Amino acid sequence: MTDTQIGKIYDSLCDQADEVLKKINPCQGSGSNCTLKDGGRSWCCAGCKHLGQDGCKTKSLSCKLWLCGAAVEKFPLAHLMMKSLAKKAARLGFYQVLR
Repeated sequence: MTDTQIGKIYDSLCDQADEVLKKINPCQGSGSNCTLKDGGRSWCCAGCKHLGQDGCKTKSLSCKLWLCGAAVEKFPLAHLMMKSLAKKAARLGFYQVLR
């Protein structure tokens, strides 16, 4: 596989993860506040230099495929979808599945 093909596959996995996040919205909240954890104080990714007004501005599988425990519990379908993407990414050597 060429570097271009590998990049396209990686980008596709990131885009699929973004679609899950947009469609199911497991990171509930408004503005910069998460309603799932910490009493609604902040997002898990608060303070990240890649977090913009419209969400994440970078393509990082390790970030996009991770959900906090509260999101996993409240949105099991999102968790299963992300886990499936993580397994695909792991088979391709892009990601290490930890849970």
